[in-house]
Amino acid sequence: MQMGRVWQALNHYAYIDAVFLAERLYAEGKAYKAYRLLKTHTCSTPQCRYLLAKCCVDLSNVTAG
Repeated sequence: MQMGRVWQALNHYAYIDAVFLAERLYAEGKAYKAYRLLKTHTCSTPQCRYLLAKCCVDLSNVTAG
């Protein structure tokens, strides 16, 4: 359900809300789900890029981000 909310926020260009919800996914130990969301959507804000980098580090996938 949380991923649907993130997608809805991204589709409506509500990047601040999307980042907050992706951070919740990350905090709940769902770094891969947050990574997939951030990687597939072109959100280039510093907050999105930072969270994507955190997910990559946690997933030992530093070169992918």
